[in-house]
Amino acid sequence: MLSPEGRFGEYGALLFVEGPNVYYIVDWDQRRWYSVSGSYKALRTADDAIRDLARHIDQLGPDVCAITVSDAGELVSVSTDPDDDVTLALHYAHLSEPLDATETRTRSQLVEVDRVFPATDLVSLIDGADTRESPSERKVYVFKYAMVLQSQPFNWDELHILKAVSGHPSIVPFGHIILDEVDSTVLGFTTAYIPGGTLEENRSRPFQLAWLQQLTALVDDLNLRFGLQHQDITARNLAIDPVTNRLQLLGCRRASKLGSPKCWPPRPDIDDVIFTVYEILTRDESSRANDEDDVSAIEALPHWPLHDSMTLESAHPEMATYRAHLTEWAHWRRTTRHIAHHADATHPISWPTHPPPPRAPSVVRYASPAAAAAAGEDPAPPTARQTRTEARRIGRYVVPWERPAQQRPCVPPPYLPEPGLSAREDGRWWLDMPSRLPRREGSPPEEEEEEVGERGSRCKHYRRLVDGKGGLMDSVM
Repeated sequence: MLSPEGRFGEYGALLFVEGPNVYYIVDWDQRRWYSVSGSYKALRTADDAIRDLARHIDQLGPDVCAITVSDAGELVSVSTDPDDDVTLALHYAHLSEPLDATETRTRSQLVEVDRVFPATDLVSLIDGADTRESPSERKVYVFKYAMVLQSQPFNWDELHILKAVSGHPSIVPFGHIILDEVDSTVLGFTTAYIPGGTLEENRSRPFQLAWLQQLTALVDDLNLRFGLQHQDITARNLAIDPVTNRLQLLGCRRASKLGSPKCWPPRPDIDDVIFTVYEILTRDESSRANDEDDVSAIEALPHWPLHDSMTLESAHPEMATYRAHLTEWAHWRRTTRHIAHHADATHPISWPTHPPPPRAPSVVRYASPAAAAAAGEDPAPPTARQTRTEARRIGRYVVPWERPAQQRPCVPPPYLPEPGLSAREDGRWWLDMPSRLPRREGSPPEEEEEEVGERGSRCKHYRRLVDGKGGLMDSVM
């Protein structure tokens, strides 16, 4: 089941200096979007909006898409007006290469078993490939999908990478490409489910030297054989197959080609391996607080204290054995087996980039493309920026994601820091905008520069000048 604190996420906002503030919240349990509006006092941060939505979520009907709350967090109004629906109509791509029938399934062939993370479910199949009659006996898969715009390129890359490296003994086996049953676009993919919990969750097993050796060999293959930088080697991304007793890498969401703009140069995978092993054995996660942290401080420690909840296998009970392997391997990789570019790998893998969305025929808020252009709008914006209401008005198919709730929400505690506005000498403010929504009538101008997004991906960065009349801030979706 989804953890209660992970049920809701904020993926956009309209922030005004004197209010009201509006936050766009996704309920991952129901896979629904809501806009939550209130005064600055009521909604200083996204955590306030999530807390108030969680408080009232059980009272909302299936057609409610927007709520307004009082300063005390009480419901003031709700809306079922489709024009208030902020759900985006995402464009899902087709695969360029021909597909074998055994490689694909449609979403209608999946049966939900559990909901484990945002955009990640456990599922089983109901087609002829699994002849076991009892649902409890069917094979379970992990289904990963993209429901917000920012996630689509990562989901696309992870699908192609896991499919390309499928069969590696230390990478979770690839399952199926999941297609929409209406237009056969790619919604996501499945992998094998590894029971028993991750190395972050399950501390009951004595840590084995073989697992460490498998981890370093895996990173060698990712870097030197496939030309990839994983960028997310952590205990939560590693598990132990209870059948084979082999370490398994559970995903490659942030992986990129070595030397590409998406790589994050300050810390290579070698350093992440050392951080991860140290965190598993000591349960001290304070040394890797951000991407710029230097692993040399950990390597220089004279002693790594084994946490009380952890044990080492009886065949190798000394911490020095594990540190010696790490030290020797890291030295070899840094001095002898280092490559800087994807093309230098022995068997580099490549895949198509995520295709951009097509252009919409017109901006549906205006009578014609000319009217849109006269108002300062793009006459043919990317369809990825359409809400589903706008898409349906021009007859475009929209993938339905909603489902009934599985759990009651957990209301998070209040969190009330001041929002991060940059003051100007003229008394106005800058609001940071990692991405852009269509500009509304009367909203102030923007400035543009380039920034580095998630783990090195580059995107445009916008700032909008706001005064007492308000302005717009759009978070990455």
